[in-house]
Amino acid sequence: MQERNYRDMIGGGLLVLFGLWVAWQAWSTLDIGGARRMGPGFFPLCVGLILAGLGGIVLAGSFVQSAKMPEVDLRACVSVLASLAVFAFLLETFGLLPAIAALVGIASLADRTTRARQVLALIAVLCVLCWLVFRLGLGMPLPVLTWPF
Repeated sequence: MQERNYRDMIGGGLLVLFGLWVAWQAWSTLDIGGARRMGPGFFPLCVGLILAGLGGIVLAGSFVQSAKMPEVDLRACVSVLASLAVFAFLLETFGLLPAIAALVGIASLADRTTRARQVLALIAVLCVLCWLVFRLGLGMPLPVLTWPF
């Protein structure tokens, strides 16, 4: 039995399906217009078709190459998904800074080689950058630090 590049096969197939779905949604729900007077659905239709075409190229390449299916690291998957869920919960409840700290702290559990000093430095830098960009730069009404009790 010949080994296929299943990672590219799955990825390319998902890109094709998602691109065709985006193109179909744009075609069926938005006005496409024409090349001279483009409607609101013209750009999503083109992006969906381009995405489907690129996915088709990846999918076709998977039949030419052979590779082993990579092992899925369950620890990494669980920690990254848990960090996103905790971030979504903490953002409204405790504010931006504790949510970012929890996000980085929990997501850092995905890699066994991460050091505590690296995590603390990343938390500090991301907190400052997010505060500068979202709060000051864009003026978004995100709570920075709140205590709900």
